[in-house]
Amino acid sequence: MSRKVERICGALTGVFAILAALRLVNVEVTRQILAVSVLYVLPAVLVVIGSWIHSGMRKKSGFLILLVGSLVLFSQWIPALLGSFYFYGLLGGLLVLTPGVMAAITIVAAWVSEKSK
Repeated sequence: MSRKVERICGALTGVFAILAALRLVNVEVTRQILAVSVLYVLPAVLVVIGSWIHSGMRKKSGFLILLVGSLVLFSQWIPALLGSFYFYGLLGGLLVLTPGVMAAITIVAAWVSEKSK
């Protein structure tokens, strides 16, 4: 059960990070696209790949990849909580916070599946 939750939350982390990136980026500015892809998309891809490797292939390297991506996304959560609703409104603020929350759920599911081996 925890492996299914890990895969689903890993995929949802990637989806929500891409949605947040698309919501925050002014498409005309290349610098913003690069910054958002480094802050949201790259860690989300690490979470997706890590959760897939960890839950599907049952390798510890997937857990480490998942941990790195999750820590990056979750470390952005507290600063985003302070100003995201003010700058981006309710929907934008929720989209900014969602990848970090989903990454935290994914890492908990991975940890539970790791302990149940």
